[in-house]
Order: sequence, then C-alpha cells, then structure tokens
Amino acid sequence: PNKADFAKLTAREELRLETSLKEACRLSEASGKQIVVFMHFPPIFSDTVAEGLIELLEKYNIRRVFYGHIHGNYFLEPNILYKNINFSIISADYLDFKPYKVLP
Repeated sequence: PNKADFAKLTAREELRLETSLKEACRLSEASGKQIVVFMHFPPIFSDTVAEGLIELLEKYNIRRVFYGHIHGNYFLEPNILYKNINFSIISADYLDFKPYKVLP
C-alpha cells in the first residue's frame, strides 16, 4: 500500500487495538493472566514497521503477538523479536495447516 493508505489502515487498527487492550488489561488484573495479542496484519513486514501499533503493545506490556495475513510471503521469519515483543506467524497455509501451540 502507499503511505497514505498505510497511515489510514494503521490509524484505524491502533484505535481497535487500544480498545481491546484496555479491556484485556481490566480482565488481566482480575485474573492475573498474561495478555496475548492476535492480529490480522503483521505490525512488522519486511522494512515497514507500524510504530503506532508497536508503541501500543509496549504501553500495555505485551510480549507475544500472533498474526496470519501474509498472502504467501513465505520469506518472512516465523518468529521476530522486536523491542522485546515476540511476533509469530500462525497463518494456516504458512504452517502447512498444522496446529501451532500458542499457550505455554
């Protein structure tokens, strides 16, 4: 996508993510469980980083993010560590339709 489309897309995703993270934090405080994030699009793709999304993940102390929207771009590493956050591809076609254990 061009820069304007990317900015529009990520701004919308930032609002959605923050709404979800606020509620997840409320529930996490009550349960003591770690928050794990699942996203459609990867916030890091090649040399493009959605810094606003990364900042939100850092703000809410998220350490694990899973995503799946890659459309056959299999050159990506299955796990990327960026700013102390582990990003993992769990796209069914990427995993050859084999289950991926998300929980420890």
